[in-house]
Amino acid sequence: MKRDTTARLPLTETVKKAWIREEGYPEGIPAPGFFRCDCGRKVPCPEYGQPEPVTCPACQTTYTGHGWIIRRAPFALVS
Repeated sequence: MKRDTTARLPLTETVKKAWIREEGYPEGIPAPGFFRCDCGRKVPCPEYGQPEPVTCPACQTTYTGHGWIIRRAPFALVS
């Protein structure tokens, strides 16, 4: 009898947010940017692709420097 030894991983959904360049900086000059969180707040991310994640102070959503959010999906699969 075979046993399933595969680890059970939580179901996840992957979402990516756009990195938005702050206004008021001349074209051709590097400028800081931000992600617009689902809660409506701006989450500062000084440099697109930075290695350190950033977190929204209001809802605690965490973004990678590329804008990826990974969270549990609000649904479950029925087998």
